[in-house]
Amino acid sequence: MKIWEMSSKISPKLLKKNNITILYMEYHFGVPGILIWITHIISGSILLYIGYVGVNTGKISKNMSLILIVEGVLASLYHAHIWYYKSKK
Repeated sequence: MKIWEMSSKISPKLLKKNNITILYMEYHFGVPGILIWITHIISGSILLYIGYVGVNTGKISKNMSLILIVEGVLASLYHAHIWYYKSKK
């Protein structure tokens, strides 16, 4: 499968049920987009928490803790932004 054929699969679809419009987007193997976004937001929050605990307890080096905090914040905010952006369409 070519890249431009794959990108056509990752396009949002709107489903209407009982006068409620639901954003539905499928990734590879038919995984719904909302599941991917929520998983990445939760994973980012976990990284943020582990980094925060590492800074406070000192069990992890300070540099590694700060890297985890930054990665966690970026992952959570980026996927929350995608979810918000796609749900507005």
